Amino acid sequence: MNPLNALRQRLRRAIVGPLLDQNERLVQRQEETLRTNTRALEQFAAAMSECAKQLARHTDAVKSMAKASEELLDVVRQMNKMLRRVSVDEDSEGQEKALSQKTIIKVREPGVARGK
Repeated sequence: MNPLNALRQRLRRAIVGPLLDQNERLVQRQEETLRTNTRALEQFAAAMSECAKQLARHTDAVKSMAKASEELLDVVRQMNKMLRRVSVDEDSEGQEKALSQKTIIKVREPGVARGK
């Protein structure tokens, strides 16, 4: 019976062997693809993290600029109020000079189109 078992094992290897080899190659390709995908995902995650940091820095910069713009607008408003109240001394001919609207800084309100 021993020769019969040996023959059976050889037949099984001859029939199943190519399938096992093909299966092993497939498993190796899948493992390599998995490693490649893992590296790509790690690089993508690092790039997204860097992008998020830069976006946060830009957001802070825009917020600072908006605050500075509001502060500047307040200063211009105060200057305009002061300029409207100031009277100019008389000139050598005794005529009083009045401030014209041209000397007052024109303030464009946020959200208002220029020239309106």
